[in-house]
This record gives sequence, structure tokens and C-alpha cells, in this order.
Amino acid sequence: MAQALVAFGELYPAVEVLSSDGYRSDLISRLIAGELDFALLSTTQDLLNMQTQAISNEALVVVGHSDTLAGRSSLRGSELADFHLVLPSRLKSIRNLIDAQFGLQGLTLRPQLEVDSLQSSLHIASRLGWLSIVPPTALSSEMFGGALQSAFLIEPLIKRHVVVAWPPHKSLAPPVQLFIQILAGILGKIPGVDITDDMPRPAVDG
Repeated sequence: MAQALVAFGELYPAVEVLSSDGYRSDLISRLIAGELDFALLSTTQDLLNMQTQAISNEALVVVGHSDTLAGRSSLRGSELADFHLVLPSRLKSIRNLIDAQFGLQGLTLRPQLEVDSLQSSLHIASRLGWLSIVPPTALSSEMFGGALQSAFLIEPLIKRHVVVAWPPHKSLAPPVQLFIQILAGILGKIPGVDITDDMPRPAVDG
């Protein structure tokens, strides 16, 4: 998101942009109230009263200090019990997705900490012995001096589907459509992220 905001600002400096984080229910409420032009949300559940467009699919990864994950390119869900785990609370849709997929494998996660701030979770995961489960879009090689490492999560393999949602009585303004195109172009360069076929793929540096 940060890269997309910078790229959009450089291309269209006259357009004012407000980016806001929040819980899923809060974002949907703000869409209904007309306070937001669009929101990026996981899946289309409970969005029957919204217009939606799929933007990406991404497989969640395990992240931790490079020494914690030394020699590991993948982890099974059952192996996470050997580590300290930090996950978002059940107020976050991604936690419900994680719990549901682990449940299908007959597994129950018992994190030592529940933290809804992604940056705080990554800080905790950067400590030896700690892990978290995050989207690959949350990571970059520059974070924490390169100390963080990711590994594929298998058994279960958890895929998150991200959509753009906006109110049914509105259409996306041209600047909004341009921003989504820029964001899709950046997301498409991240390993593990697939842009949906109906999303344009503009050439965007960064």
C-alpha cells in the first residue's frame, strides 16, 4: 500500500488521498455511510450489499527471525506448536480464516499473544523463537534489517482472496480506478501473490 500511495502521488499530485486502516466491520460501516470510496477486504463474505471486484489471491506465509526459521523453506501447521506464536485477534477476518483452515486439519492454534497491529506482530515475530502467519504483501526484504524470513505454510495451505468493495449506488471515480490499477501492478510483483485475470497490470516502478 505504501508503494502504491507514493507512486499514485507522484503521478497525480493534485488528487487528495486518505488511506485508513480498520477492522472489517468498521470499514464496511464507513462504506455504507459514504465515508470511504472503496475498501480492500478479504473474500466476498457478508458483502452481498456491495459491489466487488477481485484483485488478488495470496497464500499466507509463516514469518519469523532468520535464525528461528534457519534451514526451513516450509512449515506444517502441526509444527507451529513448537514455537511462540503471535496472531491477530478474532476481530480480524484473517484470524477467522486461519482458524477455519486449521480446524479443517483437526488443529487448534493457541497463540501466546494476540495483536491486531500488523507492525507490532512483525516486531514480535522478529524475536528469536517467535512466529506469525501473515500475507506475503506484509513483508519486504528491507524490514528489520533483513532479519525476518518467511516460509511456506503447508497443511494447511491458506489462500486469502482480496477484493475491492464499494457501495452499490456508486461507481468508482477515475482516480480511484487508476489507484487500484497501480496497486495491482505492485502486488503482482510480490512472490506468492496472483493478480486476478480481470485486473489490469500496468507497468509501475517500485
